[in-house]
Amino acid sequence: MSEFSKFYTWLFVLGALLITAGLAMAQDQPTRSIELVAGDLYRFQNNAHYGVFFVTDEGVVLVDPINTSTAEWVKAEIKSRFDQDVIYVIYSHDHADHTSGGEVFAETATFISHINAAGKIEASGRSAVPDVVFDTHLGMNVGGKEVWLYFPGKSHSDNLIVVHFPAERALFVVDVAAVRRLPYQSFGDYYFPDTLEALTAIGQIDFDILVPGHGSLGVRQDLLDHHSYLAELYQEIVTALEEGLDLEQAKTRITMSDYRHWGQYENWLHLNVEGLYRILSAP
Repeated sequence: MSEFSKFYTWLFVLGALLITAGLAMAQDQPTRSIELVAGDLYRFQNNAHYGVFFVTDEGVVLVDPINTSTAEWVKAEIKSRFDQDVIYVIYSHDHADHTSGGEVFAETATFISHINAAGKIEASGRSAVPDVVFDTHLGMNVGGKEVWLYFPGKSHSDNLIVVHFPAERALFVVDVAAVRRLPYQSFGDYYFPDTLEALTAIGQIDFDILVPGHGSLGVRQDLLDHHSYLAELYQEIVTALEEGLDLEQAKTRITMSDYRHWGQYENWLHLNVEGLYRILSAP
């Protein structure tokens, strides 16, 4: 091979390597965005996870930092767009994929969680420890604006709360409800029938906009529909167990066909059946 050919072969290989590296870097970049929900309430995205922040004259209330890099990004965005610091960080529950990264706001923020979450967050060492805890509900007035935190009872964990923004008529609900999408896979860390009771309690809150921690924004009816799906699935599993059906027989019989148009129906229905069957058949 001539020196000329070797040179262009080397250029081709180098170009291919640069393109491959560029594609890999692009794939590693998270999908992030900030959207206005209503009034002074915004939702921020990191891939499939969402948190919210609420802007007031006194400072910003943020719910769920998600992880350290997301927290650093949204902190910079809030400062750039609103020239405000985050003065309260609320943890929806103790799970790492929602509450990691709180330490990013440690210089300016007070941290709040349900009482059952505090010890788990502290023991994990993955985020700033809650300064304020509550049991059933907590009302906040920040810069003249109301924020209400409610613990509806055990659902997805024993410490998951919902956050209500009355003036915006919006409710932030993580994991325990989605918009026209099946529950995530096999109900890890869920309590039943407690979850049904918790969703009944959440449904009594006065709101119009459902702001989930995963998936698209919705309305109040979407929460009620999600509750209906879970209630119907629960009864199907109870009936299958009463009739002595094993898991494979239950999976064959339970189709939940009224929800065929929902997201992840094909992928997660059998996982939903498996998870709830496991929970309800446990001794």
